[in-house]
Amino acid sequence: MALALGSPVLWVLTLSNGFLQRTGLAMWAGAAAGTILVAAAVRRDRRLRTRVVAGVDAAWILLLAAGFIWGTRLPAAPGFAAATQVPALTLPDHQGRPTAMTDLTAHGAALLVFYRGHW
Repeated sequence: MALALGSPVLWVLTLSNGFLQRTGLAMWAGAAAGTILVAAAVRRDRRLRTRVVAGVDAAWILLLAAGFIWGTRLPAAPGFAAATQVPALTLPDHQGRPTAMTDLTAHGAALLVFYRGHW
């Protein structure tokens, strides 16, 4: 049962690995192993105490799964309005000279790209 209850600790310990962080694979493996061990204990020992422990373990796994699924949902990304008029603005170009948006759109449509790169 300790393995199943402590499975979120496995996720925290593997946060440095991108794949394990995104999927929670170590946590799910620990939870599954703990659940299998508790199920084996229930098969061997049918006392009420053992069944209560198995019920607590099952409830914990369900709570863990619901929390992980709810906590890793991405918020809805608002879409941009395509083909809308850009407000009048002036930004520096790659050489530092001011460039007005009205100058760029004087001869037709323009595409404005904000590159967030840094090196």
